[in-house]
Amino acid sequence: MYLNFYNLKEFPFAITCDDRFFYESAVHAEALANMMYTVQQRKGMVLVTGEVGAGKTFVGSMLGSRLGVGCQTVLISNPPQSSKQLLGTLARRLGMNLRASADKASLVEELERYLIKQRARERLVALIIDEAQDLSAAGLEELRLLWNWEQGGQRLTQIVLIGQPELRQRLLEPKWEALRQRIVLSYHLRHLSPADTPSYIAHRLRVAGGGECSAQFTAS
Repeated sequence: MYLNFYNLKEFPFAITCDDRFFYESAVHAEALANMMYTVQQRKGMVLVTGEVGAGKTFVGSMLGSRLGVGCQTVLISNPPQSSKQLLGTLARRLGMNLRASADKASLVEELERYLIKQRARERLVALIIDEAQDLSAAGLEELRLLWNWEQGGQRLTQIVLIGQPELRQRLLEPKWEALRQRIVLSYHLRHLSPADTPSYIAHRLRVAGGGECSAQFTAS
């Protein structure tokens, strides 16, 4: 009834990350462009934070989509708590066949060998971790170690951390200085401005209604 009444083909404000609904405000477009450049050029680690609803998860999803087929992109939305689980998740998402009985040392060896092969083929591998504020101390330390893997002077994995503002505060702790120094691009996404909000709504309605939506929003 809701869809028919407003001439909509689908719900315009669903929280799923459908590329068609991505609205590139000036802030989001700039962040995404710089993230793309940093990852593709293997410049360093990326940190993106924002409050709930700021669009950081959508930006991460769009980054993975736009990196394209030339990059093996692994997006982890709910980071595992142990370092072994984190490495195992990365390996499985890369399509590696893991032995169920493999210990962490074997897992590290197999994963590094795989990444070296990808580097030799000039294939980019990007790890995007959403909700990174939930990473355990062991998980953060494992990312620091993973970042150190290199071949021919280039990192084997590009890492993007996406999370809520407390992630940024957490990384300011002295024990994470070594990890923090590896971050070369840092963005804090703010909510849409009053000027951007009407355009965002119009874009969503246009996509959901195929240009035929009859719903109208007025400023209060």
